[in-house]
Amino acid sequence: MADFVAHLANCLIDGDSFTEVDGNKIKNKISLELENLSIDIIQFPDKLISKINQGEYHSKFFQTTRIIIKDVSEGQLEICSSLVTKLSSMLSFITNSQVVSVGYEYPEGHIKQHSGYYGHINIYNSVLENHRGDEIKDFISSTWQNYTRYYESRKFPLLFDYIFQAFSVNTIETKLVFSYVALESLKYTFAKEKGLTFSKGFFQDHNKKQLSFNNLIEMMLSEVGINFNVNEITGLRNDIIHSGYTEKSFNHNFKIFIYCQHIIRDYLIKLLGYKGYYILVR
Repeated sequence: MADFVAHLANCLIDGDSFTEVDGNKIKNKISLELENLSIDIIQFPDKLISKINQGEYHSKFFQTTRIIIKDVSEGQLEICSSLVTKLSSMLSFITNSQVVSVGYEYPEGHIKQHSGYYGHINIYNSVLENHRGDEIKDFISSTWQNYTRYYESRKFPLLFDYIFQAFSVNTIETKLVFSYVALESLKYTFAKEKGLTFSKGFFQDHNKKQLSFNNLIEMMLSEVGINFNVNEITGLRNDIIHSGYTEKSFNHNFKIFIYCQHIIRDYLIKLLGYKGYYILVR
């Protein structure tokens, strides 16, 4: 038995408990129990939110974090690697950055796998306050069961990247494209999960009635207790998706972008069953 040590990039967070570094105590550790494994997320001391000027890290790649999974047998390496991938994806959602695993050691000090370096940090529009390690811990612990349940069927890694790209690109039209594609993905995976039939370009309900984009989004939102009139966003969706641009004003388009991202975030929070504080899209 030995420790499995994974290395993450682009994850700017603080911890909720202390470690000692060069005789000083710093709050850079989050300890978790996931899938019957003991896990520590440990932030590099020079990458703590309280120690850096975040603006210097925006849109850049940095190694930031270690994940230590304790007392692992060689037969558990695949399980650990899969867990790190899922945890990295969840941290991507929480921080709205491209959090990636760049390799792991087993045992510690012996490199078993080394991945390519890619992705970057976004310091804006996170779901949680990145300096609140206690809230990050609570989010991971309280939603992990639902998160792993939906991870494959709702295509979370791809979905989270659509969300990241929507906030990262410059033009409002491109922001809207990624936002609508994210909604399309959520709509499609929801319909597939419900066993709805897809025929002649449309999903159908169990009475063979065709379901529009609006119908499916409203069904999806209603299931988690969200009431929203999606007509507010449909007209612009048709402009953007079918013609690639819109002649409506920037202020109108930006308002719709915020509506879309608010719906997406609120839906995912409720789907995962999180009951704590989170940041509204603004």
